[in-house]
Amino acid sequence: MNNRILIFGDSITWGAWDKEGGWATRLKKYTDQQAMEGLENYDAVYPLGISGNNTVDLLKRFPIELENRLSDEWNTIVVLAIGINDSKFNFVSQENQVPINKFNQNLREIVKIAKQYTQEIVVVGLTPVDDSLLYPMPWNPNYGYNNANVKKYNTALTKFARENNLPFIALYKLLAAYESDEALHDGLHPNTKGHRLIFNKIANELKKIKILQ
Repeated sequence: MNNRILIFGDSITWGAWDKEGGWATRLKKYTDQQAMEGLENYDAVYPLGISGNNTVDLLKRFPIELENRLSDEWNTIVVLAIGINDSKFNFVSQENQVPINKFNQNLREIVKIAKQYTQEIVVVGLTPVDDSLLYPMPWNPNYGYNNANVKKYNTALTKFARENNLPFIALYKLLAAYESDEALHDGLHPNTKGHRLIFNKIANELKKIKILQ
């Protein structure tokens, strides 16, 4: 049976600052090329990232976007690439945008909804940021991103995936191995090289677990 791979996420999933459209669009182009070359099974990729989304935002749109892409003729796979905006720190309230307990609760609810339709759910880890550029954010100094918070939420994602027996694709160390300006455009979003690294890692991991051909 053919696969529909639904990738839910934020601006990084959407593809900000990559001339090729981002890692999820690169994955779509890859599977489209396979289909044009005549492979028997077709993996249709749907990049469903919205800039600024956190788990609160995703939970609002997740049921309707998922349900409207279901088909008895396709096997549904859900990929969750969310969390970096949850980690954003509010200097006024002295809290993360989505507190860690609420983050975990939202993840449980999202996966509960997904499991009504599919058991194939993949969790993608978070990417590093450049504290010196983003803590605080120059264009909005009441907020900031830093690696301490990103690591905290990435650890929560890792633990959540493990406890729920979900495949987890780690990205943090992949991009952290490079200088900030090598892999990041603005300290937050991957640049073209960063998106290419992410695409290669995710494609390889999806092949390992027999989701991609």
